[in-house]
Amino acid sequence: MSQNKLKEKDITWKLLHSWHIALTFFMGLLSWLTFLYMYLKGKKRSWLIAAIIYGAALGILIYYTNKYPDEKTRPDFVNQIVYGYLILWLISIVHAFISLKEFWLRTITYEEVQEEKIQSLETNIRKEMGIINNPIEEVLTEFKENDNTVKITKFILDNLPMAPEFYYYMDFPRAIKRYQTNVSPELIDKIREIARYDDDLHKIIKTAKAIDKADGGLGIFTGLKNTYDAIKKTEGKRTFEADPQQAIDAGLKAIALAYIISLVSKENSLQTFFDLKAGQELLYYFITIELALPFTDNLIEEGGKFLYKILKQKESDIENRFANFTDEESYQKAKNILNHISDQLDRIAVVVSQNIKPFEEQLKNKLPTILNVTDSVTGGLATFLDLMPIWKFLGARVAAEAAIYKAIKN
Repeated sequence: MSQNKLKEKDITWKLLHSWHIALTFFMGLLSWLTFLYMYLKGKKRSWLIAAIIYGAALGILIYYTNKYPDEKTRPDFVNQIVYGYLILWLISIVHAFISLKEFWLRTITYEEVQEEKIQSLETNIRKEMGIINNPIEEVLTEFKENDNTVKITKFILDNLPMAPEFYYYMDFPRAIKRYQTNVSPELIDKIREIARYDDDLHKIIKTAKAIDKADGGLGIFTGLKNTYDAIKKTEGKRTFEADPQQAIDAGLKAIALAYIISLVSKENSLQTFFDLKAGQELLYYFITIELALPFTDNLIEEGGKFLYKILKQKESDIENRFANFTDEESYQKAKNILNHISDQLDRIAVVVSQNIKPFEEQLKNKLPTILNVTDSVTGGLATFLDLMPIWKFLGARVAAEAAIYKAIKN
């Protein structure tokens, strides 16, 4: 990213960010200051070491030339020090020029980091002042980068080869950078306007929230409890016949996923959802956590038509619960989408389930570390994981990127 941005910089920018090299021209008296400045801006340890070396060389030169001011009577080793210093001075000039490109790249990165900090501060101020005027950013700002929900989600997605690279954001200015680098205030205003008034995007948030709440209309557990239970059990098969409630939960989440897909766009919602990086995140999270881990044996033994089987056998329960927060028309629309993609989801889930063991072990070892608990605290940890609002987090990201898609398209 920085390489591309460097190519975009004109000669004026490069000259303005090269002034420090001139400090090396004054007989090396300020070479140490050149590299100290580079270190402070670029945080490269070798530049700090160089600053110390050049500064120490200058200090030694000053000490001995003052001690032996007469060139005719000074010892030979002092003259050698002078000659060595002059060579080091020339080296410092070459060193500064060689380091210039890296310094530019590190400066760009530094500016990006500072911009991120300023943006985070602005977003937090807007939240504290109560002037965030759309429900999408309201939810995004709930999740800080060091929150357990974010860390667990990042770990899961980072370990799914098919999922896009996880990128954290808590507002639209940073979310849009997932798709384009040039962001104008007018575009941000347009995105926020869509996020404020688009009822379909609000329904995505509501649906994702409902999935995470045991008393929110669905009456289901979060996927991570099922995950943790699955990786803790060493006996028995993982089948929905052995746990009918879990099968209903999976079916409900499948319908909820399809419903969210139907809401991202009025035109070709399925393709739009797959185009969204957050859509891919939610899709692969669902496949891995809600299907592959809890129902490994079903998927491997049946090799397909798994979702179809769940929906057929548990349809009455699923439809009744889904009706608690939406209407029959929405349910049928979601069902049609799910019927259209269920075979594709099953095929991916089968592949994932066949290779689930390494991921399972990683998750098993990582969860206690992320949550800062011991592995032996099984009951408390499972209870805690019930409250992890990962669907809400991912749903807000889908809604945010859907708003961005609409703004860019328009």
